[in-house]
Amino acid sequence: MQTDVAAYVSHNEQRERIRSFVLDALLRLASRTDVGRIIINAHSNGTVIAYDVLRQLPLYARQKVAAFVTAGSPLRKYVTLFRWGRDIESDFALTTWLNFWDEHDPIADPLEPPLSWRRETTIPPKGPQLFQRVDPYTGEQFDVEVEDIQVDNLRYSQRGGLQAHNYWDNERQFVLPLVKLLLPPIP
Repeated sequence: MQTDVAAYVSHNEQRERIRSFVLDALLRLASRTDVGRIIINAHSNGTVIAYDVLRQLPLYARQKVAAFVTAGSPLRKYVTLFRWGRDIESDFALTTWLNFWDEHDPIADPLEPPLSWRRETTIPPKGPQLFQRVDPYTGEQFDVEVEDIQVDNLRYSQRGGLQAHNYWDNERQFVLPLVKLLLPPIP
């Protein structure tokens, strides 16, 4: 994790290559007539990359993004520790952002609480969000709504590695909800 984060934060040339690769992949998907909607599913530092790229998508591509799913996301750490901005200039609001996190995962945090929230405090009831969207035409700010879903990877995933960061083995709390999101509703 440290090398991934260090490379993305401190090497602009590498960051631009990564962003260009992801942006190109999303644009290719969005350009296909057989693709009706795109669900971006990102894990760990990939959530930072995906969030970074979302603001660069042109309107035709943004309109196909049906959901953004993050798991084990360090986005809050980027905002609080690295002082990354929390405002996105965008005339597009994400309709669905699900953030899966485990309190034992040292990388992940909830993204719903306001900027002032700290791990050692309880999560406040719904209020101002961590991320803001700024309309580029009016300058008006809007909350970026995130739905945090707390999971227990230690209980529901297999042992090995950094188990609390292993969302893909947590079939009950991560994989099945993701499948429900991906499958079209049955008429």
